[in-house]
Amino acid sequence: MGVLLQGFFFAPGRVQGVPSPLDGDKTVPFWWDHLAQQAQALGTSGFTAIWMPPPLKGASGSFSSGYDPFDDYDIGARDQKGTVPTRYGSRETLQRCAATMSANGIDVYADLVENQRDGDDGKFNFEYKDAFGVSGVNPKGGRFSKSAVDFHPHVPEDPGVFSDQFSFGCDLAPITGGIPKGKCGEQLIDSADWLTRALDLKGYRLDNTKGVSTVFVTELLHAKSMANKFAVGEFADGNIRSPDLAG
Repeated sequence: MGVLLQGFFFAPGRVQGVPSPLDGDKTVPFWWDHLAQQAQALGTSGFTAIWMPPPLKGASGSFSSGYDPFDDYDIGARDQKGTVPTRYGSRETLQRCAATMSANGIDVYADLVENQRDGDDGKFNFEYKDAFGVSGVNPKGGRFSKSAVDFHPHVPEDPGVFSDQFSFGCDLAPITGGIPKGKCGEQLIDSADWLTRALDLKGYRLDNTKGVSTVFVTELLHAKSMANKFAVGEFADGNIRSPDLAG
Protein backbone atom coordinates (compact mmCIF):
# COMPACT_ATOMS: atom_id res chain seq x y z
CA MET A 1 0.00 0.00 0.00
CA GLY A 2 1.13 3.53 -0.72
CA VAL A 3 0.05 7.09 -0.11
CA LEU A 4 -0.78 9.33 -3.09
CA LEU A 5 -0.49 13.12 -3.02
CA GLN A 6 -2.56 15.18 -5.43
CA GLY A 7 0.06 17.71 -6.47
CA PHE A 8 -2.41 20.45 -7.41
CA PHE A 9 -2.99 23.95 -6.06
CA PHE A 10 -6.28 24.83 -4.40
CA ALA A 11 -7.22 28.06 -2.65
CA PRO A 12 -10.70 29.29 -1.68
CA GLY A 13 -11.85 32.11 -3.89
CA ARG A 14 -8.92 31.89 -6.31
CA VAL A 15 -10.15 31.38 -9.85
CA GLN A 16 -7.00 31.88 -11.93
CA GLY A 17 -5.37 28.64 -10.85
CA VAL A 18 -1.91 27.98 -9.50
CA PRO A 19 0.23 31.08 -8.81
CA SER A 20 2.79 31.58 -11.55
CA PRO A 21 5.54 34.07 -12.36
CA LEU A 22 3.86 34.36 -15.76
CA ASP A 23 1.29 36.56 -14.01
CA GLY A 24 4.00 39.17 -13.47
CA ASP A 25 5.23 38.47 -9.95
CA LYS A 26 8.73 37.05 -10.41
CA THR A 27 9.03 36.24 -6.70
CA VAL A 28 6.51 33.43 -7.20
CA PRO A 29 8.20 30.14 -8.14
CA PHE A 30 6.95 27.96 -10.95
CA TRP A 31 4.81 25.13 -9.62
CA TRP A 32 7.24 22.41 -10.74
CA ASP A 33 9.99 24.11 -8.70
CA HIS A 34 7.65 24.53 -5.73
CA LEU A 35 6.87 20.82 -5.71
CA ALA A 36 10.51 19.82 -6.17
CA GLN A 37 11.53 21.88 -3.15
CA GLN A 38 9.16 19.78 -1.03
CA ALA A 39 10.13 16.37 -2.41
CA GLN A 40 12.38 15.33 0.48
CA ALA A 41 9.83 16.38 3.10
CA LEU A 42 7.05 14.61 1.22
CA GLY A 43 9.04 11.41 1.00
CA THR A 44 9.96 11.56 4.69
CA SER A 45 6.29 12.12 5.54
CA GLY A 46 5.35 8.83 3.89
CA PHE A 47 4.06 9.84 0.46
CA THR A 48 4.93 7.23 -2.15
CA ALA A 49 3.39 8.79 -5.29
CA ILE A 50 2.35 12.17 -6.63
CA TRP A 51 -0.34 12.96 -9.19
CA MET A 52 0.93 15.85 -11.32
CA PRO A 53 -1.27 18.30 -13.27
CA PRO A 54 -1.50 17.93 -17.07
CA PRO A 55 1.94 18.91 -18.42
CA LEU A 56 1.19 19.72 -22.08
CA LYS A 57 1.13 23.25 -23.49
CA GLY A 58 -2.48 24.42 -23.49
CA ALA A 59 -4.44 26.50 -25.96
CA SER A 60 -4.81 29.29 -23.42
CA GLY A 61 -1.04 29.54 -23.06
CA SER A 62 0.17 31.02 -19.79
CA PHE A 63 -3.36 30.85 -18.36
CA SER A 64 -3.83 27.15 -19.08
CA SER A 65 -4.30 24.61 -16.29
CA GLY A 66 -3.52 21.87 -18.82
CA TYR A 67 -7.00 20.61 -19.65
CA ASP A 68 -7.05 22.38 -23.03
CA PRO A 69 -3.99 20.56 -24.44
CA PHE A 70 -2.56 21.88 -27.68
CA ASP A 71 0.74 20.19 -28.58
CA ASP A 72 1.38 16.56 -27.56
CA TYR A 73 5.15 17.15 -27.57
CA ASP A 74 5.39 20.56 -25.90
CA ILE A 75 5.84 20.39 -22.12
CA GLY A 76 7.21 23.90 -21.84
CA ALA A 77 9.96 24.11 -24.47
CA ARG A 78 8.50 25.92 -27.49
CA ASP A 79 7.25 29.44 -28.07
CA GLN A 80 3.61 28.63 -28.79
CA LYS A 81 0.33 30.16 -27.63
CA GLY A 82 2.20 33.20 -26.35
CA THR A 83 4.61 31.45 -23.99
CA VAL A 84 7.54 29.05 -23.84
CA PRO A 85 6.95 27.60 -20.35
CA THR A 86 3.53 26.36 -19.35
CA ARG A 87 1.84 27.94 -16.36
CA TYR A 88 3.57 25.30 -14.24
CA GLY A 89 7.07 25.84 -15.66
CA SER A 90 9.51 24.84 -18.37
CA ARG A 91 10.36 21.38 -19.65
CA GLU A 92 13.61 21.57 -17.68
CA THR A 93 11.87 22.40 -14.39
CA LEU A 94 9.30 19.65 -14.98
CA GLN A 95 11.92 17.01 -15.66
CA ARG A 96 13.95 18.17 -12.67
CA CYS A 97 10.82 17.98 -10.49
CA ALA A 98 10.03 14.45 -11.68
CA ALA A 99 13.63 13.31 -11.13
CA THR A 100 13.71 14.85 -7.65
CA MET A 101 10.49 13.08 -6.70
CA SER A 102 11.85 9.76 -7.94
CA ALA A 103 15.11 10.29 -6.03
CA ASN A 104 13.06 10.67 -2.86
CA GLY A 105 11.11 7.45 -3.39
CA ILE A 106 8.01 9.10 -4.86
CA ASP A 107 6.47 7.70 -8.04
CA VAL A 108 5.28 10.28 -10.54
CA TYR A 109 1.81 9.93 -12.10
CA ALA A 110 0.78 12.27 -14.93
CA ASP A 111 -2.69 13.54 -15.73
CA LEU A 112 -3.35 12.43 -19.32
CA VAL A 113 -6.03 14.21 -21.35
CA GLU A 114 -6.87 11.87 -24.24
CA ASN A 115 -10.38 13.11 -25.06
CA GLN A 116 -9.75 16.50 -26.65
CA ARG A 117 -7.31 18.99 -28.14
CA ASP A 118 -7.77 22.75 -28.35
CA GLY A 119 -6.18 25.72 -30.08
CA ASP A 120 -6.77 24.80 -33.73
CA ASP A 121 -7.22 27.27 -36.58
CA GLY A 122 -11.00 27.00 -36.34
CA LYS A 123 -11.10 24.22 -38.94
CA PHE A 124 -9.65 21.36 -36.86
CA ASN A 125 -6.11 21.95 -38.15
CA PHE A 126 -3.27 21.73 -35.63
CA GLU A 127 0.32 22.54 -36.60
CA TYR A 128 3.25 22.84 -34.23
CA LYS A 129 6.78 24.20 -34.12
CA ASP A 130 9.61 21.68 -34.27
CA ALA A 131 12.17 21.07 -31.54
CA PHE A 132 13.97 24.27 -32.55
CA GLY A 133 10.75 26.25 -32.72
CA VAL A 134 11.64 28.74 -29.99
CA SER A 135 13.38 30.80 -32.65
CA GLY A 136 10.70 30.06 -35.23
CA VAL A 137 13.01 28.11 -37.54
CA ASN A 138 10.33 25.70 -38.64
CA PRO A 139 6.89 26.78 -37.39
CA LYS A 140 5.17 23.78 -38.99
CA GLY A 141 7.72 21.04 -38.36
CA GLY A 142 6.47 19.64 -35.07
CA ARG A 143 5.26 16.08 -34.52
CA PHE A 144 1.66 14.86 -34.67
CA SER A 145 -0.03 17.57 -36.69
CA LYS A 146 -3.78 17.02 -36.93
CA SER A 147 -6.68 17.81 -39.23
CA ALA A 148 -10.42 17.18 -39.39
CA VAL A 149 -9.88 13.46 -40.09
CA ASP A 150 -8.53 13.04 -36.55
CA PHE A 151 -11.71 14.25 -34.87
CA HIS A 152 -15.38 13.47 -34.41
CA PRO A 153 -17.80 14.25 -36.00
CA HIS A 154 -15.71 14.28 -39.19
CA VAL A 155 -15.16 10.54 -38.81
CA PRO A 156 -17.51 7.94 -37.28
CA GLU A 157 -17.80 7.70 -33.49
CA ASP A 158 -15.27 5.36 -31.90
CA PRO A 159 -16.50 2.09 -30.41
CA GLY A 160 -16.68 1.93 -26.64
CA VAL A 161 -17.46 5.61 -25.98
CA PHE A 162 -20.03 6.16 -23.24
CA SER A 163 -20.58 9.87 -23.85
CA ASP A 164 -18.71 12.83 -25.32
CA GLN A 165 -20.95 15.48 -23.79
CA PHE A 166 -18.06 16.85 -21.71
CA SER A 167 -15.51 17.26 -24.49
CA PHE A 168 -13.84 20.59 -23.85
CA GLY A 169 -12.34 20.99 -27.30
CA CYS A 170 -11.99 19.11 -30.56
CA ASP A 171 -13.07 15.52 -29.85
CA LEU A 172 -10.27 13.09 -30.74
CA ALA A 173 -11.02 9.89 -32.66
CA PRO A 174 -8.17 7.48 -31.84
CA ILE A 175 -9.87 4.41 -33.35
CA THR A 176 -11.60 5.78 -36.44
CA GLY A 177 -9.46 8.87 -37.01
CA GLY A 178 -6.35 9.48 -39.05
CA ILE A 179 -5.01 8.41 -42.42
CA PRO A 180 -4.88 5.47 -42.58
CA LYS A 181 -7.70 4.74 -40.13
CA GLY A 182 -6.38 4.37 -36.60
CA LYS A 183 -3.32 6.55 -37.19
CA CYS A 184 -4.63 9.10 -34.69
CA GLY A 185 -4.56 6.50 -31.92
CA GLU A 186 -1.10 5.30 -32.91
CA GLN A 187 0.26 8.81 -32.60
CA LEU A 188 -1.48 9.37 -29.25
CA ILE A 189 0.23 6.21 -28.02
CA ASP A 190 3.60 7.39 -29.38
CA SER A 191 3.29 10.75 -27.64
CA ALA A 192 2.25 9.13 -24.34
CA ASP A 193 5.26 6.83 -24.64
CA TRP A 194 7.50 9.86 -25.22
CA LEU A 195 6.07 11.61 -22.15
CA THR A 196 6.40 8.48 -20.02
CA ARG A 197 10.07 8.08 -20.90
CA ALA A 198 10.82 11.81 -20.59
CA LEU A 199 9.49 11.93 -17.02
CA ASP A 200 10.03 8.29 -15.98
CA LEU A 201 6.32 8.06 -15.21
CA LYS A 202 5.05 5.20 -13.07
CA GLY A 203 1.34 5.79 -13.59
CA TYR A 204 -1.50 7.91 -14.93
CA ARG A 205 -4.77 9.58 -14.10
CA LEU A 206 -6.88 9.53 -17.27
CA ASP A 207 -9.10 12.57 -17.71
CA ASN A 208 -12.76 12.20 -18.76
CA THR A 209 -12.63 8.53 -19.69
CA LYS A 210 -16.36 8.60 -20.36
CA GLY A 211 -15.58 10.33 -23.65
CA VAL A 212 -12.65 8.11 -24.62
CA SER A 213 -12.99 4.75 -26.37
CA THR A 214 -12.52 1.85 -23.98
CA VAL A 215 -10.88 0.03 -26.89
CA PHE A 216 -8.28 2.78 -27.13
CA VAL A 217 -7.73 3.03 -23.37
CA THR A 218 -6.97 -0.70 -23.27
CA GLU A 219 -4.51 -0.35 -26.15
CA LEU A 220 -2.88 2.69 -24.57
CA LEU A 221 -2.29 1.06 -21.20
CA HIS A 222 -0.80 -2.08 -22.73
CA ALA A 223 1.48 -0.33 -25.23
CA LYS A 224 5.20 0.45 -25.08
CA SER A 225 6.42 2.03 -21.84
CA MET A 226 2.85 2.42 -20.51
CA ALA A 227 2.46 -1.35 -20.07
CA ASN A 228 2.00 -2.59 -16.50
CA LYS A 229 1.83 0.94 -15.08
CA PHE A 230 -0.72 2.08 -12.49
CA ALA A 231 -3.74 3.90 -13.96
CA VAL A 232 -7.00 5.36 -12.70
CA GLY A 233 -9.67 7.05 -14.79
CA GLU A 234 -12.11 9.88 -14.18
CA PHE A 235 -15.64 8.79 -15.11
CA ALA A 236 -17.90 11.75 -14.37
CA ASP A 237 -21.49 11.98 -15.60
CA GLY A 238 -22.33 15.45 -14.33
CA ASN A 239 -24.96 14.15 -11.91
CA ILE A 240 -23.99 15.16 -8.38
CA ARG A 241 -26.89 13.17 -6.92
CA SER A 242 -26.66 9.45 -6.48
CA PRO A 243 -29.43 7.57 -8.36
CA ASP A 244 -30.11 5.69 -5.13
CA LEU A 245 -30.91 8.98 -3.41
CA ALA A 246 -33.02 10.53 -6.16
CA GLY A 247 -36.51 11.50 -5.00
